[in-house]
Amino acid sequence: MCSKKVNKIEQAEQTNGYSSIDQLISDSKLDESSKQIINFLINANKKMAETITQLQSVVQELRIKTNDLERDNSKDSVIIYNLPIGYKGSLFEDFIYFSSTVLGVRVTQDDLRALHPLAKVHNFNSPPPIIAKFVKFDAKNSIFNRKNLLKNFQHPKNGRRVFINERLSSHDVGLKMEAEKRQMVVSTWNSTPFIEVSTHVDYPRQSS
Repeated sequence: MCSKKVNKIEQAEQTNGYSSIDQLISDSKLDESSKQIINFLINANKKMAETITQLQSVVQELRIKTNDLERDNSKDSVIIYNLPIGYKGSLFEDFIYFSSTVLGVRVTQDDLRALHPLAKVHNFNSPPPIIAKFVKFDAKNSIFNRKNLLKNFQHPKNGRRVFINERLSSHDVGLKMEAEKRQMVVSTWNSTPFIEVSTHVDYPRQSS
């Protein structure tokens, strides 16, 4: 009942020109007990609104920190899509062979901190994306900077293109997808977390 009265009072304040809710309550014909309850509810509502604002600020700060941590953890990693696997006995050997013969980059197991598929391998002819995390950022760049060599390279069994992307944070992936949807993406750099967009309205450039 009191909640309904509060709503009515707030609506009346907007329509009757009262300078404050307190003035409206004072001029109303409510008994003193009802006025006290309404004042209590109004103050509680204000405190709750302040708390929500503070919590939203904390959540936003945590999101920024989480994204920064993800970016830092991802900057030395690449994701290889449709990598030919199952040819050399192990995933490490497949990746090392691919890097040397296709990209012309010599990689050893000592250069890799981790190498694993992002999903269970059910069929070598249709491999899941493979994430490669390097010990050093320069080693990662030596692979990533040669991704253009894969422009015409296809998987020997399924005929689909093999390509390499940087590993982006969850937030940056969402931002990139939204920009791609609007045909605005030019390129991304995880080492300097930045997504460049084209402001050219007539001829938006596509993702590299």
